[in-house]
Amino acid sequence: MRLVNIRPNFHMLEDDGPRKTTVWFSYETPVALQVGRGIMVVRKNVWGPTTGRHLNAIDGGGPLAKAERVDAETFTAHLEAAF
Repeated sequence: MRLVNIRPNFHMLEDDGPRKTTVWFSYETPVALQVGRGIMVVRKNVWGPTTGRHLNAIDGGGPLAKAERVDAETFTAHLEAAF
């Protein structure tokens, strides 16, 4: 497992275990995850412009990417299932 500082207040945790899970954090809040080569799950931005930039860096930030972002409840369910 390793923690990568992408830029200030933006980190990525990579778990090299059998499921190869990656979780992205804006500040201390998990905002995106991917298990193996599966679909990336990204939370909708309910915070502000800095976290918005972090989310855009993760998923590209285009209209289709933003449309696929999920609410807090759905994201939490995916995060709990990943671990």
